[in-house]
Amino acid sequence: MSAVVSPLPHIARVALDGIDIALRKIFEPTGIISETGPQGTEQRHTYRVNTDQEKEAVREALIGAAFVVGQTFLRMVPQWTATMSNINHVANYWKHRDDWDAAWAHPRIHLTAQAVRALGASPPVQLGQLTQLARTVLGGSFDTIVLWSKLNGA
Repeated sequence: MSAVVSPLPHIARVALDGIDIALRKIFEPTGIISETGPQGTEQRHTYRVNTDQEKEAVREALIGAAFVVGQTFLRMVPQWTATMSNINHVANYWKHRDDWDAAWAHPRIHLTAQAVRALGASPPVQLGQLTQLARTVLGGSFDTIVLWSKLNGA
């Protein structure tokens, strides 16, 4: 008897696709405001978030969500690779970042703290650090397709 293969993608892949779309839309303008200045009409784009810091914060929130989706998927994987373990640690870093100040030695988070330190993170948690962790774990800029392949042992 042959196994039945579902034609539907795994729910984690669907979630990562949604995150990928959201990541691309952060930087797309929502519209154009036309203003008339002394030398004619000037057009200005409006965005969902305006400052670079806001964009990076939203981007990191989505990257963190992607790692948590990945972590949930990994619960079904019988044997983990080192990269899968790092994905799990980065997800934990993201989920518990508000609890992690200079006292990262708490026993409850010790293993993850030790792992993310080895990947290049250091307290306190700061904007840009998750992006760097993702880059280290995935071997380049964050990409949901690369994350998905790493989740599947590639």
